[in-house]
Amino acid sequence: MISWQREDGTIFAPIPAGNWNTELPGQMLASKGCFSFWNYYMNTGDKETISKVYNGVKKYLNVWKLKSDGTLVHREGGWYWGDWGKKIDKQLLFNAWYYLALKGYYNMSEMLGKDVEAQQTKKDMESFK
Repeated sequence: MISWQREDGTIFAPIPAGNWNTELPGQMLASKGCFSFWNYYMNTGDKETISKVYNGVKKYLNVWKLKSDGTLVHREGGWYWGDWGKKIDKQLLFNAWYYLALKGYYNMSEMLGKDVEAQQTKKDMESFK
């Protein structure tokens, strides 16, 4: 996934058609949380891969900005991916995925011995929560 990262930090999703080159912000945000790269590490112990994707995750998290009320600024991307059905609260989902992405990044920072980043991310998580 990190190999699909653009200069501006966004990550495009080559799925569903294989020729897709547009960002799906919700999908990419959900895929950066503690259930993706961190889950991979927990099941493999592969620290090398985590160190390779670490800076890309950090760059991607910096794409997301907060409003004055502390919630995420809406980002439409190429497709405002979420869930199907009626009355889906995509903004709530995006905020939850953002918190989980911070948690995954925090875990990676701590494991890699990046204490400054880990402590700042912990503060960001507490503030965001």
